[in-house]
Amino acid sequence: MLQDLRVSWTVGDLFLPDIAAITHILSFFPFLQCLNLMEELSHLPPDLDKLQLWSIFEPLLELKQIEYLAYRIPLPVSNQKTVRIACAWPHLKGLCLKGPRMYSAGDLSSLESLAHFARHCPDLESLSYPIDVKAIELKVIIFSTMIPPTLSPHPLRIFYIHDEVNVINAPAIALGLYQIFPNLMAVSERGRGQVQKF
Repeated sequence: MLQDLRVSWTVGDLFLPDIAAITHILSFFPFLQCLNLMEELSHLPPDLDKLQLWSIFEPLLELKQIEYLAYRIPLPVSNQKTVRIACAWPHLKGLCLKGPRMYSAGDLSSLESLAHFARHCPDLESLSYPIDVKAIELKVIIFSTMIPPTLSPHPLRIFYIHDEVNVINAPAIALGLYQIFPNLMAVSERGRGQVQKF
């Protein structure tokens, strides 16, 4: 039974229909625990349909035993899609998703939506996830009415901020993340080498 798989390709060899076929086939391996689709697609058209990108990713939600997933194909993840992702993978320990370079309101999840990972993925230790950092302000981060996501502190230690954005209010982001994940040790802008430690 297949549990660990790394799929790679040479830039220019695969196109979206090929990758859609790969993710569809992968959905038939229910015991897969580790999947690495890390090759970036530099030849994606800038106006690519968001629904098409989601339909390529969606079959992977059938992998209920997944513990580690790295997926570098740009993926717009709204709050609703964040709920689906967190609920689909209760055994998740590490997740790396890449957001789109260009996005509009609603294409990326809010900081608050990450609480779904705290509720549904109790073993998650490392998360690289696209969030809409432009919408985050310190006054919004104070979750005075937010119910604690878990009964015990969540084990998430590192959060990587989407690597295509400029973080303006890093302290507000760090505070918001710390309120969701109290064991958080570091927030990093992936690819920029900037780490905010607690």
